[in-house]
Order: sequence, then structure tokens, then C-alpha cells
Amino acid sequence: MKAYLKDNSSFLLLFLIQTTVIMLTTFLIIHEAGLTISFSDLFYLFILSVFFMLTWLAIDWFRRRYMLKRLTKAGQTPSIERTTVEELIEMRTHSTEARLWQNIIKKQHLTYQHAISQQELDREQHTEFVNQWVHHMKTPVSVISLMIQQEKETGQNHATDSFLDELNEENERFRRGLDLMLQLARLDHFSVDLKSESINLGDLIHNVINEEKKQFIRRKIYPKVVLKSEKPILVTSDSKWLHVLINQLLLNALKYSKQQKGAFLYFDLSTQSGQTTLKVIDEGIGIQPYDIPRIFHPFFTGDHGRTHAESTGMGLYLVKQICEKLGHRIEVESKVGLGSTFTLTFKTTTLHDNFVR
Repeated sequence: MKAYLKDNSSFLLLFLIQTTVIMLTTFLIIHEAGLTISFSDLFYLFILSVFFMLTWLAIDWFRRRYMLKRLTKAGQTPSIERTTVEELIEMRTHSTEARLWQNIIKKQHLTYQHAISQQELDREQHTEFVNQWVHHMKTPVSVISLMIQQEKETGQNHATDSFLDELNEENERFRRGLDLMLQLARLDHFSVDLKSESINLGDLIHNVINEEKKQFIRRKIYPKVVLKSEKPILVTSDSKWLHVLINQLLLNALKYSKQQKGAFLYFDLSTQSGQTTLKVIDEGIGIQPYDIPRIFHPFFTGDHGRTHAESTGMGLYLVKQICEKLGHRIEVESKVGLGSTFTLTFKTTTLHDNFVR
């Protein structure tokens, strides 16, 4: 109501001035004609005129109030949903100006929707292309790995074996890069094949370690799983994505551990008060304090990116994204020269709550 009266204040003021002038003019004309009219009659005419004016304003207000309320409510929200915009566009209006604004907004909305649809289509095509390309490239990677294994079994000399080991190492780096690329592409469709299940975390960690045992042997780093419970530690999550998450934490720890020095890589599991924590602790080079706030940002490699060619800045970004989508929490502590600790925290209902909301 206040907004409506404010918008019509100039019209009301003009009406009052006009009515007053008409009353005075009428009084002077009657007076010059030698007739008389009482001020009470003039006041009655003034009140009657004001009454009809207020009646018209009330009718106009009731016609416009719903739209004004909807516009006010929409303007007070941080963001406007698509259904709200469509409702405002189709709302009945009582002025040419409002209809012209609706028409402009409708055209802009249609342009925006078309742009969004085209962007989603382009992204889906790009994701499909990446997935197909990765799958095609994984075939020659597997073939190369098989050929290397066959060559090593023929019993060639030491120099040849050394060359094949280096070739296999580079081939494995290529394979891990392809896997990372495929997992990042699948983030957009994360919930399509999501499956909430009870997972034995200890067994999952051992499986991840066994998959990368060649990495441990080559780097001379020793894994150690610490279970602070006699019973199996179970968590509710998605086994496939949790496997990817822990694998990325393991590869990151291996990458920045002290190589060829017999360092340990600890997996510390504990549960307390409905919360389960997994700590991945390495005895590596550590992270600079000023880099820690940004290590989960995409493509951020920090100081280590200048000294480690394997750094892509996407592994920990993938870890953070998976944690957010699964409802788990990831934290990091590090001391330069001593190592880093990545703590993954599980709650009993995080995965369920994350998708029920």
C-alpha cells in the first residue's frame, strides 16, 4: 500500500490542487453573478469529489495489489527461481506499461533459457567426447602394459629390464591421468549411479593399497594400516566414489613422500561417538602454510608444482568435490619437512541427509 500511494502521490497532489481551484473558481463565478453559496455546500462538493477519487484508488489498488506483493517478495529474495519468473510473466496486468515490461522480460527469459539449454547440450557433448576418448586411450595403455610384461618375461638383460620399467612407469602415469580425467568428467552426473551402502572401511583401504603395491615397491614406501577397534569399522557411503577418494589421497601421499628412503604411509582408522575418522599420514615434504587454504582449488599446485612434474592440481580438487557430494568432511594439517595428515570424517547419516535435502 505504501509503495502504491508513493507511486501515485503526484497524481493525488494534482487532484487536490485541481479540485481546490475548481471550488474557488465556482465560488467566484457565483459571487459575481450576485448569487450566494454556503461554504458548507462547497465543502460537501469537495468531500464528494474526494470520495469518488478514493473509491477509484481503492479499486485500482485491489486490482494491482497481488502483482505488487509478488514483485516485492521476489525483489527481497537473493535469487529468483524460474517458476517465479514464469508466473510474473503470465500474470494478468491492468496497464499498457506493465504489459510492455512483461513482454520485454518474457523475451529476455526465453533468450536466457535458450542459452542455458545450449550450454547444457554443449557440456553433455563435451563430457561424452571426453568419456569416449578416455575409454579409447585406455585400450592402448593396457596393450602397452601387456607388451612390457611379455618382454620382461623373455629374460632380456638388465639394461633392457631397466628401460621397460621406466616405460611401464610412464605408461602407469598416463593411465592414472586418464582415470583422473574420466572421474572429473563424471562429477556432473554424480548422483546417476550413486548407491548408499554400508562399507567395511578397513577392507576398502587394503584393496586400494594392493592396487598400488607396485608404486609402494618402486618408491620404497611402506603402508601401515592402524585400526583402533577390534570390530570392523563400517561407514555409510558409495563404495565406488569412496574408492576413488581414498585412492587419490593415497596417490597424493605417495607423490610427496620422501622417495627411496623407507618412509611409512599410515592409514589411521578410529570411531567415536557416531563418527568415524580416517587419517592418511605421510612422512613427506609437507605443505607450506600459505598454500594450505588453496590446495583443494582446481589446478592449484603451489610450490610443489615447480618441483614435481606429476602435479596437476586436480587430484585434491576431485577429493574435495567427492567429499562435498557424499557429505563427508576433509581436513588437512601439515608441517614442512615432516609430512601431512589428511583427515576424512564420516558421520552415520551424512550420505542419506545430503540427498534427502
